[in-house]
Amino acid sequence: AIILSPEMPTDQAQWDRVMVDGAPGGLAAVLTSLRLVTEELSVDPNRIVIVGTGAGIGAALAAGSHAPQQFAGVACQQGDGGSDYAENFGTLPVYFGGASARAKDFKADCDRLGFHHCTIEVAPSEAATVAWMLAQSRNPFPNEVRLRVGKPFPTRTYWMRVAPSDPDARAKARVEPGKNVLHVDTSGVSMVTLYLSDRMVDLDRPIDIHCNGVPRTLRVRRSLSQ
Repeated sequence: AIILSPEMPTDQAQWDRVMVDGAPGGLAAVLTSLRLVTEELSVDPNRIVIVGTGAGIGAALAAGSHAPQQFAGVACQQGDGGSDYAENFGTLPVYFGGASARAKDFKADCDRLGFHHCTIEVAPSEAATVAWMLAQSRNPFPNEVRLRVGKPFPTRTYWMRVAPSDPDARAKARVEPGKNVLHVDTSGVSMVTLYLSDRMVDLDRPIDIHCNGVPRTLRVRRSLSQ
């Protein structure tokens, strides 16, 4: 295993933020460090788990909400934590080593949305946490993705990017496997960009896209730049 521990800001209140008064916050440190280490070392992109302990739980959950496509899971230990952006964890398992009130509320939100991969271990142990981490593996091309836009990020998850027109913007995109059909439902969004792959649809054939119930049939072109 490779263990990466980025240097965080002195002020713990900045740990779950991208920028603070024009300077990088803790979340920027986490994601920048992750990018650098994956460029330098042979890292399996489908086996990256972010771990937060104590005050680091907020930063770990913020990183998972901001870039769920980067991680196989989020493990939280020895502290209180949860996220107001449960929609962004539709493909991202979360483990809580302990049962804080915020963790229980977050799990309830995930269950309500149909995401049943949030685990609370009432009597956690290091062995149980490590076993959970080793069992996680990212799916880089999930059939369904959801996104709730933050302040101001994230605006992209996996293969979907949105241009928000409302502070409470939300979007969901779903592929019907084997049918070359996609469904996109949005609220408070002015534009949606989909980054499709042959692993999801047959790009040699027309694709039916239903956006907010309005159907269109399109042909798309492969692009290495995307």
